[in-house]
Amino acid sequence: MFIRPAGLAALLLLPLASAVAADIEGTSRIDAVTVYGNGAQVTRVVKAQVSEGTHRVVLTGLPLAMRQQSLRGRGGGESWTLGRVSLVERESSELVRERERELVQEIEALESQQRVRRDRIETERRKLSFIQRLGDTAGRQIDEDLERGALDPSLWRESWEILGAGTAEALETIRLAEEDVAHLQKRADRARRELEQLSTGARAVLEAAVDMRAERVGEVMFELVYQVDGASWQPQYDARLASAERQLTLTQYGSVSQGTGEDWENVALELSTTTPARGDVPELRPWRIDVARPPVAMRSAQGVAQDMAMSESVAEPMAKAGAAPVMAQAVVSEFSASYRVDGRVSVPSDRSAHRMIVDRVTAPVDLRAEAVPKFDARAYLIAGLTHTGEAPFPSGEMTLFRDDALIGTSHLRLLRKGETRDLSFGVDDAIDIDYRLDTGGRSSEGIISSYRREERRFLIDATSHHATPIGLTILDQLPVPQDERIEVEMLDDTTPPTVSDDDDRRGVLAWTRTLAPGENMKLMFGYAVTWPEDLRIDGF
Repeated sequence: MFIRPAGLAALLLLPLASAVAADIEGTSRIDAVTVYGNGAQVTRVVKAQVSEGTHRVVLTGLPLAMRQQSLRGRGGGESWTLGRVSLVERESSELVRERERELVQEIEALESQQRVRRDRIETERRKLSFIQRLGDTAGRQIDEDLERGALDPSLWRESWEILGAGTAEALETIRLAEEDVAHLQKRADRARRELEQLSTGARAVLEAAVDMRAERVGEVMFELVYQVDGASWQPQYDARLASAERQLTLTQYGSVSQGTGEDWENVALELSTTTPARGDVPELRPWRIDVARPPVAMRSAQGVAQDMAMSESVAEPMAKAGAAPVMAQAVVSEFSASYRVDGRVSVPSDRSAHRMIVDRVTAPVDLRAEAVPKFDARAYLIAGLTHTGEAPFPSGEMTLFRDDALIGTSHLRLLRKGETRDLSFGVDDAIDIDYRLDTGGRSSEGIISSYRREERRFLIDATSHHATPIGLTILDQLPVPQDERIEVEMLDDTTPPTVSDDDDRRGVLAWTRTLAPGENMKLMFGYAVTWPEDLRIDGF
């Protein structure tokens, strides 16, 4: 019975096995790829010569590691239509052996990456141990200095903050490396399971079978679309500042790597910020907390057995409830964007990074200088970049150049249209800053009644040697008491700051001036801290 186009919709809902003629082998090539942060979507163009009637076009050589549920067909014409797309298994020892070699290489690469990250974790743990020993030594030294009355608060405060920053950095590095190790382990386990299956004598490979019906003889062309693991991309940037012109050229790159088992040759490449994942909102269950019970030094055997039984009875509800840190790992993007790479490109399946230009913009910038002389008596050149383009710049590593000289590397936070980011281009040698404690009898410490009061005053002297006017911001901070018995006041002879609690940071003060060539700026900054004599305070 001949089926007209008006009745083709019903055809798609029916199994075609009973009416399928001999299989037709199709030819294909990868035409387009969209790369995500954790995978890729591949579009294959398939061609086949068909006769009138119902057929099944078979396509071989699909990667075994594809996300099988993602496979779908796309296309159709006036004289033909697609039906069901399914995956079948065929015997092909040659392809299996090739896949086995790919899996061995993949496992070796993943194990190497794990070793690198474990070495990094070990290095950071040794750094933490060293920092802890420094802290213990510094603590004993502070106690001795307090007893002798020879403590220099500014020095130990700076040391304390350096130790804290080093500890936080090491802990963050360890956390990220451990997450990477876990992710790499999952990928390696999956590859080992596939390799084990292939090594047992299995000779099955994936083939796509596409049911279709044609009304006349001719060539049909359609697309197969599927997603694969083993691919990713990272944004990278070059920021080049021309200081005389006060212009910044920002070049955006996409660093693409893939080990999917398929070479992408001469494809249309698109980079997307979308993260394919489950579509359901994570479910929150009751989060139960309880009073911490004091540890018991010795327990009887009966008590231990009772605790074990209680732990088993509580374990299941707690697992169902879910812990807050697990839920906190779910990240929901506020936007998605894609970037089409000009022309056609090739990315082999070798897991190496292939960098290509995505975008390049040149824009005027607001140049100024900024200094935190409490920690570093040097000014830094800051360029304020306002993004006027439509597509956002995703977060990524950035290499900085000033007047063609390499300054270093930084990190660009997500930058949307209309937003401004301050980029630091290194030390500004044309500005001199002197920062010192004023010891002219105005910094004092004493006991009034039952309270102790300490005053500190600092002199800040800055001079610009630029040939043109430039804005300069000096930052410093007031102590922020965490106990109502501690009082902090800014002294009357302090130069009034331009901004208090700068950028919503409590206690951070900012003085901003525009300095003409050769102009000098002098600031006085003083504060007093008062607390009960019998109270020992930390952090000051």
